[in-house]
Amino acid sequence: MGMEYLSLFEPPSSALLAAVARKLGLGPQRLHEALHPQEDYLLVSPHSPIFVVADGVTLERDPAGQYPYPSGAGVVARIFCEETVKHSEACYPHFTQESVPQIFRAANHAVGAYNTAQGRTKASSNFWDFDLFAATGAFVILQGGTAYWAAIADAFVLQLSEEGAVKFHSPGPWGNVEAHLPANWRELPADRRMRLLRSRYRNGVNEQGELIGYGVITGEETAGRYLHYGTLALAEGDFLAVCTDGFEPYMHLPEFIALLTRGGEGLGLRVKQFTAAKGQEDPEQFGQERSLILIAVSR
Repeated sequence: MGMEYLSLFEPPSSALLAAVARKLGLGPQRLHEALHPQEDYLLVSPHSPIFVVADGVTLERDPAGQYPYPSGAGVVARIFCEETVKHSEACYPHFTQESVPQIFRAANHAVGAYNTAQGRTKASSNFWDFDLFAATGAFVILQGGTAYWAAIADAFVLQLSEEGAVKFHSPGPWGNVEAHLPANWRELPADRRMRLLRSRYRNGVNEQGELIGYGVITGEETAGRYLHYGTLALAEGDFLAVCTDGFEPYMHLPEFIALLTRGGEGLGLRVKQFTAAKGQEDPEQFGQERSLILIAVSR
């Protein structure tokens, strides 16, 4: 099978930045301080049909409201993409479904090595303003008429038919974490909730070896147990979308799916025009930083 692809990175909308600036009390003249560094990353192999996206997990601002520059979360998103492509290319000639978790483990290990080099380990973390750098991620590798896919946290993979039907959507990120949270969870202050999530439930496994939380790319070995992966049989005319979570709300809009599956020359510009309008209309939902790789399948 043949294929063509479109890759797009879009920064946060100006309306979202203005809303964040107001929340931080910055005022219009300091709007630029509401912008944090790019933390989405995407990469396509120049040698094989390998596609990967990642999204650095947002860090905490310091007491003065400053965001860390450079963003370690953005760095690990880039590391994950680069390492995924490198290891996928190495095993591509003899690829099997079990190659997928092996590739993830190698890329996740590289993120862990970076965290350790920065002095960020679970033992040294306070799970608030000094914590493990983390990212979400998803990737697709094509072999003939099969797509090998993987996703962790709220990056995701979709398979769309030529008519715009959603044939597949990778699972959501939260699993059964809600069932394991303490009874007084919602009564805790926001910072205590976040500390508890990160310290116990992030890549969490209990004493019986059961998954109790959610997965994210940090370098922790248990992250691999939260990886969703599998294979998809491709039909002529199908589309695969590999996305970070900023594109998730768009995938519930029939008009956006129709835009993608119409394809054609100038699709990238039409997508940008569509998202620019939605990002102004509802910045909280549609104005987040976002990345998309759209792959069109043909014979």
